[in-house]
Amino acid sequence: MNQLFQSKVYKTTTSLFRVAFTSGSSSGMGSSRLYCNTSLPHSTSEKEDSNTTTEINVSTTKQGSVNENAIYLYPSQLWIKDKVLSSNSNNNDNNSKNSNSYNKEFFVSRNSISFLPEILFPLEPTPPNFHRSNPISEENISVKTEFEHQEYNDILDIITNGNQVQRPLLVNDLEKAYNIDRNKTHFIFETDLVAREYTGKQVNDIYQWIKNTQHFNQPSVLNTFLQYYAGNTLDNVEFESLLSRHKAKEIQFDCVSFSIILNHFCEKQDLESLNYWTKVAMETCKKEMIENRLLGIALVRAYLTLSDIDSAVNILKLFKDSKSTILNHICYRSLHLFVHHLTPRKMYDKLLTIIKTHVAHSPSFLFDGIFYKLLIELWKNEYSVDDLFKYLEKTALFKAEVFYSEFIYYLLGKDQIDIAQSVHSMYLETHKPSFRIYNVLMNHLIKQDDYRSCLNLVKQMESHKLQLEPKTIVAILEMLERNNKTDLMNGFIKYLYSCPSFWIKMSLVIIHSEIYSNDLVFNKLVDRIHKLQMKEQSILINNIIRDCLKLGHYHSALRWYGVRLNEFRLKPNKYTLDFFRFYHEAAIKKLENTKNSAELIEKEKALINFWNSRYQHFDFVRAADETKAQEEYNNLRVLEMIKGIDQLTPMGLLKSQAMKYTPNFLALKQPTQEMESIRKDFIKQNTLLNGIKDTNLETSLSVFSQNPDNQANLNDLCRQLLEYIKKDTLPFGTVFLQAMVEILSKAPDRYISLLKKCSPNIRSALFDIEFYCDLIKKDVSTATSLLFQENPLFWRESDPIWNCLIISLYAAGRSDRAAKMIDTAKETNRVLDEVKIQECKDNPVWAPMSSEALDFITYNFIKLPLKKKLQNKKKD
Repeated sequence: MNQLFQSKVYKTTTSLFRVAFTSGSSSGMGSSRLYCNTSLPHSTSEKEDSNTTTEINVSTTKQGSVNENAIYLYPSQLWIKDKVLSSNSNNNDNNSKNSNSYNKEFFVSRNSISFLPEILFPLEPTPPNFHRSNPISEENISVKTEFEHQEYNDILDIITNGNQVQRPLLVNDLEKAYNIDRNKTHFIFETDLVAREYTGKQVNDIYQWIKNTQHFNQPSVLNTFLQYYAGNTLDNVEFESLLSRHKAKEIQFDCVSFSIILNHFCEKQDLESLNYWTKVAMETCKKEMIENRLLGIALVRAYLTLSDIDSAVNILKLFKDSKSTILNHICYRSLHLFVHHLTPRKMYDKLLTIIKTHVAHSPSFLFDGIFYKLLIELWKNEYSVDDLFKYLEKTALFKAEVFYSEFIYYLLGKDQIDIAQSVHSMYLETHKPSFRIYNVLMNHLIKQDDYRSCLNLVKQMESHKLQLEPKTIVAILEMLERNNKTDLMNGFIKYLYSCPSFWIKMSLVIIHSEIYSNDLVFNKLVDRIHKLQMKEQSILINNIIRDCLKLGHYHSALRWYGVRLNEFRLKPNKYTLDFFRFYHEAAIKKLENTKNSAELIEKEKALINFWNSRYQHFDFVRAADETKAQEEYNNLRVLEMIKGIDQLTPMGLLKSQAMKYTPNFLALKQPTQEMESIRKDFIKQNTLLNGIKDTNLETSLSVFSQNPDNQANLNDLCRQLLEYIKKDTLPFGTVFLQAMVEILSKAPDRYISLLKKCSPNIRSALFDIEFYCDLIKKDVSTATSLLFQENPLFWRESDPIWNCLIISLYAAGRSDRAAKMIDTAKETNRVLDEVKIQECKDNPVWAPMSSEALDFITYNFIKLPLKKKLQNKKKD
C-alpha cells in the first residue's frame, strides 16, 4: 500500500487498493469536494446507467430492495450501518413493523465500477451531452425566485384587469390579454406551458388562433410554438408547417428559431434537412449569431452531426475573429461536443489539436469532468498525454498543483487507481511534492478506512515538510480508536507532539474530542501535553482557550484557564487574559445592536473588570495598541474549522450525505428507524457543538441582580450553582462566572460557602486577589484556610497578600512574626506598603488569629522563601 504514494517509483497495487464508488447516486463521487466548486457533469449513456443499476441490484438482493434515496457508505462508514441495525433489533416488533414495512435499505455499501472506454464515450446511442435539450425549457423559464413568483401574480392581475379567470388562460382570455399587454401575457402563457398546465388539445386550439394574428410575428411567440412542436415526437405536422411558412416568407426566423430547428434535426439524425437548414441559418444570421449563445453551439453540433469537423472548427474561428463577448461560453460548450464526437472515433490527434487551439478561451474546461474522462480514455488506449500536459502547463492556464490534485481526486473517485499513480508520478517529475495532492490522497485513504497507509503517508508528508490539517489528525485518531489500534494511536500521538509543525495545531483536535466526549482520545492528547516544554505547554493551552472562546464555549475556556494554573502550574500570561477580554468586548459590540440589552451589557462589563484585575494580579501591562492582536482574534473562524473536521469523520460525512439528498433531513421525522436513529445522532452532535444555555440559571441570576436583598432569590441562585459545583461541571456560556462575580459583590459569605465546595480547577479560575485581601482584613483565619486550598502561584508572590498578612500579624499582636516577615520580604524583593504597615504597627486594631493561620504564614512567607533563596545561592 505504501508504494502507492512513493515519491518516484510506482507499483501497481490496484488489487490492494480499491475505491468503492457507485455512479449516479446522489451521495456518490463529488459529495465532498475539497478544493473547488467546479461541477463535474456526468455524460452517462443508457448503457452506463443500466450497468450501474445491475451492480447495485446484485449487491443488495440479499438484504432487500434499495431506496431511491439510499446513502452509499464508504468503507470507513460501514460500522454505522451495523450499529444502526443492531440498535433497531433491540426495539419491539410493532415499532419495527410500522417503520420499516417496505423493507428498503437506506445504507448501501459502495460498489467498484470499471469505467471502460466504450462506456465513457459510446458511439451509439448518442449521449445526452452531445444533443442537449432545446434552448427554451423548464430550466430557463419556470425556475423563478420568490420575487418572480410575486411578479407572476401581479402580471396576471394586470392582464385580466383583476377579474377572476380560469387557469390556465384559454383562447378567449388570452385574446383579450394579448391585446392589453402582449409581452406580459406571453410570459404567463409560456410559464404555464412549461409547467404542463395545458393539454395538447388546448395548445393546438391556442395555436390555431394565434398563428394568424400579428402577435405571431413576435419572435418570442413564434419560438415558443416552434419549440413546442419540435419536441412533439408523435406529430411533426405543425412543425413542418412552420418551416413551410418560413420558406414561403410568411414568417421570419431569428437565431433562437434556427437553434431550435438545428437541434431538432440533429436529434432526428435527419442529415438532409440538417444540411439544408444549416446553410439557411448561416446565410440568414451570420452577423447576429456572433452574440447569440444558442445558435453558435447549435451550428457546431450540426456540423459535427454532418461529420464536417472543419466547418465546426470554423464556427469557433468566426467567434474568435469577431471578438465575440460570448467566446468563452461558446468554446466551453463546443469543446464538450468535439470530445463526444471525436473520442469514440479515436480521432485523438485532431481532438487534442482543437483543444490546444481553443481551450485558452475557456480554461474552466480543463477542470470539467468531460476532460478528465477524455484523459482516462487516452490512458486506457495507451495514447501519450505527456505532450498535452507539458503544453497546458506552458500556457499557464492553470496552477499545476490545482489541476493535478483535482484530476487525481476525480480518478480516485472513479476507481482509476493505476492512472492516479501515473498522474502523481508525472507531477513529481517536474514539481515539488504538493500538500494539496497529498491531502487528496489522505482523504481518500481515510474514507477507505486504511489506517496503515494513512500513517505511512503521514511520514512521507513529514519527510517533505508538509503539515497535516487538524481534520486529518482527528480522522486518523477516530479511525485508530474505532479499529481498536491503541498502540498505533499512542505512537501517532507521540509523533504529533514531537513535530513542531503538528503540536501547535493540536488545540482544535483536543477541543473536537472534548466537545464530542471522545474520552479515550481526549485523555491521551491532554496527558501528552505534560511532555512538552513549559513554553510549548503555555502556547498550546493558550490556543485551546482562544479557540474555545471563539467557538462560544466560554465554560470550557474557563475550565482550561483553571487547568493551566492548577494542573500545569503555569501562570496566565498577557495573551491568556487578552483572549478573555477580546471575547467580552466582542460580545458587547454585538449586544449594542440589539434592543433591551442594557442588563446584559453591564454583566459583560463586570466580567471585563474581572479579567482586567488579573493584569494587576500578575503584573502585566496592556499594550498601547492592541488592534492587530484583536483583529487576528476576530478573524479566526474556529466554528468553520470544526465543521470542516466533521466532514471527514464517518458520522460527519454521513450527515453531509444525508443533507444532500434531503436538505431538511434534521427537521423531518424519518420514515424508518435506522434513519430516525441517525437523525437523532446528528441533532445530538449539533447540540454538543452549539451548546444549550441554562435558561433557568440565567433567569435566576437576572432576578437576583434586580433584587439582591431577597433571600429567596439568593438561595435559588446558589442552589442551582451548587448542582454544577457538585458535579464538577460548568453551564454553557458565561453565566457561571457572572453569577459568582455577582454573589461575591452582594453576598460574600455565600460566595465563600460556594468557593469551598468548588474543585481546584474551578477555584483557580475564580481566584481574586482583592477578595482575599478584604477577607484577610476581616477574618485572617478563614482567609488562610481558603488560601491553603488555592494554587500557590496566585498568592505566594503576591505583594498585596504580603502586605495584608503583615498587617494582620500586627493586629493579632504577633509583632515578632511581622518583623520576621518584613525582613523576608526585603530579602526576596517584595514591594511593601511601608506607610500602611507603619500606621497599623503604631495603631493596631485587635483581630484574633488562629494557630493554624499563624503556622500557615510562618511556613509560606518566612521559612519557605528563605529556604528557596538559599537553594538558589547554592545553585549559583
